Amino acid sequence: MISYSSLLLAAAPVSQSAFEKTIANIEKWVVDLTADAALFGSKEFINIYEHSTTYYGNVIVLLGKPGINDRQKVIAVFAMQRLPRKEYLLFLNVLLDLLEKDKINFFVYEAGPFPGFDWNTTLPENYKDPDIIAYLNKAKASSKLSQERKAYIGKILSGQAAQDVEDWRDMQQINPAFKEYFQK
Repeated sequence: MISYSSLLLAAAPVSQSAFEKTIANIEKWVVDLTADAALFGSKEFINIYEHSTTYYGNVIVLLGKPGINDRQKVIAVFAMQRLPRKEYLLFLNVLLDLLEKDKINFFVYEAGPFPGFDWNTTLPENYKDPDIIAYLNKAKASSKLSQERKAYIGKILSGQAAQDVEDWRDMQQINPAFKEYFQK
């Protein structure tokens, strides 16, 4: 069982209410998440994204809080895509736990482990890592995930998704800087 208190790695730079107002401002700016890359047009989003370890605790609290809408939760989840691998994996386990407890829905959860290759390639590219294998098997066993998503997890575990990432990079469809960052 994951302890949420262990996730609050550092003192939050802002109060929880100020953080929630910032996320609401980002939501107003973006309007919808049809083109999620539009989040990078928000300086507030970029600040959270670039300092994801600093805002980690704020995001965990926000995700479990009633009254926060799903778009705001998804924005917060996207902002955590730059976490270092170990913290990212811990975050994904928290998301799965929140999904299992019906604190978040599948739409919010999915933005964490399956945000698209432009956002994060940690799972496919590290498919041999024992901790990632354990997380993927735990997620695959969840009754909350669709059969389609479970099939994709199988694709990650087989290494086929890692080849897809490389193919997309070869076609210059993924920012090559992501590869260096997510190998840390």
